[in-house]
Parts: sequence; structure tokens; C-alpha cells
Amino acid sequence: MELLLSHISYLLGEHRQVPVVGLGTFTRVERPAAFEQNGISAPGVHIEFAAEVDPHAPRIVEASVARGLCLPLAEASALIDDQVAAITRALFSGEAVDIDGVGTLSYSGKSIEFEESQPAGWSALGWYGHVDATPLVAEEEPVAEVSPSTREAFMRSLSRTASSAAAVAILILITFITSQLPGRRGGGEPLNATFGVETTAIAPSDALIPRPGTSAPTVLYLVTNTPADAVIEVTPEPEPLMVADDPYVLVVASLANDGEVERFMAAHPDEQLGLLRSQGRLRVFAATGSSVSSLQADATEAGLYNRYPNAWICRR
Repeated sequence: MELLLSHISYLLGEHRQVPVVGLGTFTRVERPAAFEQNGISAPGVHIEFAAEVDPHAPRIVEASVARGLCLPLAEASALIDDQVAAITRALFSGEAVDIDGVGTLSYSGKSIEFEESQPAGWSALGWYGHVDATPLVAEEEPVAEVSPSTREAFMRSLSRTASSAAAVAILILITFITSQLPGRRGGGEPLNATFGVETTAIAPSDALIPRPGTSAPTVLYLVTNTPADAVIEVTPEPEPLMVADDPYVLVVASLANDGEVERFMAAHPDEQLGLLRSQGRLRVFAATGSSVSSLQADATEAGLYNRYPNAWICRR
């Protein structure tokens, strides 16, 4: 039975549970390191034993014995059954069965009992040990005393720095005001652009004659007084993309982001292209159709397959 006991001891270091049919299940329970009042406890482990065995549990003991003795699994299982029978006979006769480094099995008259080798119940994992808490006391650094002469010199230096900064700010303000004077802006008057609504008396004419009792029409006027105000930057509207109304589109490029789409569109300025967002991809298409055959015919006639050899048809 020493063969089986040695395999149990070995397998508990590799597996969380070691089931032995006819004997019971050994379970390795690990405890992580934890903060305590007096420090940090080391991670630990202890072994538990239950007389029940899960019938669906893997037969790791049989596999270990078969691998160690180079036996077929059936012969290893028969050998383990003999070892279990020898262990139970020894327990029922009042003997204690020791598992090296794990604990001791015994029979209480009602059931098989297990007692760990570690009396405290937890054994340390590896070289970890308990870390005692040591209060940290901050060292007080001596504060250097500043002499009155040093303080006075610092205040004079600070005052000179503030005066210099104020002088620079005033100089910048004077320069800005000077640049706004009429003679500094191209010889014209200081100008502003003003929008207003004014009611103006308009002489009767053949084109516009106000009815009696009514005032002249309201006139919207714009006074432009500066060259900058007279210039309005106009951003041309981007050319609209093709709209996919049909169920099928001829995809010429499948791209990952908007930047790639912009670069592709810029590289084909003469093409009328559209954009389809589908399944996280941006697909640029060059034609649409109500069916696959009609779309293929239109694309072939337009020469799209010549310009885009890798084009393919996708359903929206």
C-alpha cells in the first residue's frame, strides 16, 4: 500500500483534488496572503478528506500509477484496488495509516478519519513567511531659519520681477493700441462692419410705389468698413456621395476607418463613389443594382472591373 500512499502525496502537490475509489477524496485548500492587525499572513495550504468520491471525477491516481510503472490503465486500476483493500484492512484492525507529508488516516469505529501533519491546520507555501507590521515614522526635517537680511533681499528681487512684468504688459498694450490707429492700417479710417435695419423714404417710381398711409419698405443694409470684414471665407460643400438605393452594390474597397476612406476618395476624384457601413467595416462602392446579374452587366459595360479588378458584389 506504500505505492498508493506515495502517489497520493505526490498528486496533492499537483492537483486540487485527488479521488481514490474505495477510500475517499483528498482536497488541497489554499489560502492567499491576507492583511491582519499585526502584519500580513503568508499564503498557506491545508488538506481536507471526505469519504465520498465523485463517480465522474478523473482517475488521476490510476493514470499516475500506470505512467510510473509503465502498465496499461486496467492493470494499474486493479493494482490500486489491491492497495485500497490493504489500507482499509489496516484501518479496520485499528492501525493508523500515515501519508508522508500529508497526514494520518484512522478508523473511529464509524468512519475513516483524517488528521493533518501540521497541527495548526495551515502550512506555509514555499518560503513565504509572516510579515510583521512596523509603524512608519516620518523623520522631521529641520527647517532652516531665514535671516531678516535674506528675507529682505528676496522681497526686493520679487518686487523687481513684478515691476518688470508690469512694464512688459504695458508695452504690449501700447503696441496693440498703436497698431489700431488709422495711420497704421493702410491709410483708411478705423472701420467696423455693422448690420442694421432702417426704414427709408423711397421716392415713387414705376417699379415701387407705396400705398397711401404706409411707410416705405424696410431696407436691410450692411456697412463694410474694414478689408477683413469684407472678406468672407466660403468653404465649398463636399461633393455628395452616391446613395445606395438598390439592394446590391459593387464594392471596390473595404476599409477600416474614415481616414482610409478619405485617402481612397482623394485618390479617385473622377469616380462617383458611395460609402456603405456594414459589420464594422467601411465599404466603398462604385455602382448599385437591383440584382446580381444586372449589376454585373452594368459594371462590365462601365468598365469598372477593368479599373477595379478586385471588385465584388455585396448585398446591403
